[in-house]
Amino acid sequence: MKILITENRVFDTIYKYIDNTFDVSNIGYFHPEDEENGDEENPYIREYFYHIYQGDYDQDGIAFVYIEKEYYKDEPSNKSFREQSPILIVYSWESLTNLFGNHWIEPMKEWFQDKFGLPVKTITAD
Repeated sequence: MKILITENRVFDTIYKYIDNTFDVSNIGYFHPEDEENGDEENPYIREYFYHIYQGDYDQDGIAFVYIEKEYYKDEPSNKSFREQSPILIVYSWESLTNLFGNHWIEPMKEWFQDKFGLPVKTITAD
């Protein structure tokens, strides 16, 4: 038996899976320190983490890293990174790819923008 599923239906189904998998009420973020600027927080990068141990940060609990264009210096060696920005690094890349191939990437971009209000141009693995 052959079942046809429209592209919109696939998108919506994957979006719902992502929404059920990542509970935004249990995800926080911080701006990591920038060693080049005297350990001040870098406003152009955010690490999103799962609230583990009553909200404390846990290195194993990173969900995403969001990098804005301004994070990369305006130098020729950074040109491709700047063109791909903003970039979302997804720590569950492998499991999402195993489930959905590359069909999860566009729903993830939309979901992230819907939930966190930040645009995503490129998604990559950790």
